[in-house]
Amino acid sequence: MKPLLITGLCFVSLMGGMEVHAQNDKSDPVLMSVDGQQIRQSEFEYMFRKNNKEENITKNILDEYLELYTKFRLKVRAAEALGMDTVDKFRKELAGYRNQVSQSYLTDHEMNDALLKEAYGRMTKEVHARHILLRCEPNASAEDTVRVYKRIVALRNRITGGEDFETVARGKGGSEDPSVTQNGGDLGYFSVLAMVYPFETAAYTTPVGGISQPVRTRFGYHIIKVEDVREARGQIRVAHIMVASKKGDIAPKRESSKQKIDEIYAKVQAGEDFAQLARRYSSDKTSSGKGGELAWFATGRMVKTFEDAAFGLKKDGDVSAPVQSEYGWHIIKRLEYRPVESLDKVKNDLKTRITRDTRSQKTRASFIGKLKAEYQFKEYPKALKHLNKQMDTT
Repeated sequence: MKPLLITGLCFVSLMGGMEVHAQNDKSDPVLMSVDGQQIRQSEFEYMFRKNNKEENITKNILDEYLELYTKFRLKVRAAEALGMDTVDKFRKELAGYRNQVSQSYLTDHEMNDALLKEAYGRMTKEVHARHILLRCEPNASAEDTVRVYKRIVALRNRITGGEDFETVARGKGGSEDPSVTQNGGDLGYFSVLAMVYPFETAAYTTPVGGISQPVRTRFGYHIIKVEDVREARGQIRVAHIMVASKKGDIAPKRESSKQKIDEIYAKVQAGEDFAQLARRYSSDKTSSGKGGELAWFATGRMVKTFEDAAFGLKKDGDVSAPVQSEYGWHIIKRLEYRPVESLDKVKNDLKTRITRDTRSQKTRASFIGKLKAEYQFKEYPKALKHLNKQMDTT
């Protein structure tokens, strides 16, 4: 970088507490002092370059920035004089900013790009899987971890030996996922970032019909059976009219609900306004006031029967026949549909979601691994253990 041509500095004495100093250090002279603090050319030049992208630097540009920079330094000195830099709230906020900035320096950008491409590739597919979970705390002892691992291996051996996956999942000593009694371990279809990363990776890398090796997550050990893989459905926005009907309702009430939804459907087919019918008849009070409109959703966000009926509609404006779910009866109208978008369009959103996911830890681990290799890092466990014993809580 060429040194800045510092012009117009003769007026700094007009800006309280500043004066130009002649210095012996010709390579990095002191340009000025602010409230007794010396400012060297390298520091001023760095800040100027950071905040100004102009190629042609004029005297006016430099003078304007010099005034702003001086006011900034005076404000910092005033804050320090008031002790604001020692206030807990400020220190926590500063620590947060420091941590945020540090992330860009502690990231393996090649790994980041690889994770982005991997996530997008998975976004284009949806996996239908079952699982069996045996709980094991992340900080479990080695003995407890081995015990749970042996149990999950034994369950896997039973299944690969010919026993039915769902029967094993539901049976004694089977899955410890509370939902197994309702779904037999069936998770339905899901896509990227819907599951914890190790589970997602096992599901996407196990062939259809196959049983994964035991996979450890923060919940414990899983084995996964992949039932199917299909192209991602994209996202859809619909409106619906619902007539509530629960599984435990008595027969007359169930019949009344079915009769009511059929009557509403007849009105839709006769050309009556869908939104007005939703406002008048729908049991879903969160959407009825909006004409039955729901937010955009993708696979895995709605109950299966509703989701399948919605994505089964071929074009905007199509209306389904009455569909039954665990909540009641629905008539669904397709409003808009969009397929999975290109990587360029979803890149920024996907990057943000990745940074919030546990897979982001891989970029930090990769970066640290490269640093260790570059600087020939070697750890001596015995010495480290001895050092830890000498340290107190501070």
